[in-house]
Amino acid sequence: MLRLCLLVALTLPIPARAGDLRGPARVVDGDTLGLATPGGEAIIRLHGIDAPERAQTCLDATGAARRCGDEAAAALTALIGGAVVTCQPLDMDRHDRIVARCQAAGRD
Repeated sequence: MLRLCLLVALTLPIPARAGDLRGPARVVDGDTLGLATPGGEAIIRLHGIDAPERAQTCLDATGAARRCGDEAAAALTALIGGAVVTCQPLDMDRHDRIVARCQAAGRD
């Protein structure tokens, strides 16, 4: 019986901590989210990620410009996939954004 209880406990989602932010997210760019919370939208800068700004272009190996900012935002949108996002605030940046570690659908 103890094994069954332990197995059930290990398969349950981990609840959000008291200071966590949770809600649907809007991708601002490849490293920033707008998180809908009961107090309004929180702007979240993803901890440990540095992606191009949405309007930024980059040069590929041939020297041709590509829209790498849009590509980064699209990649983050695909990772979230419409799931509710839970973020653990870690710090504030110089632009007064919350720096946080976030997960959606079990992915960090």
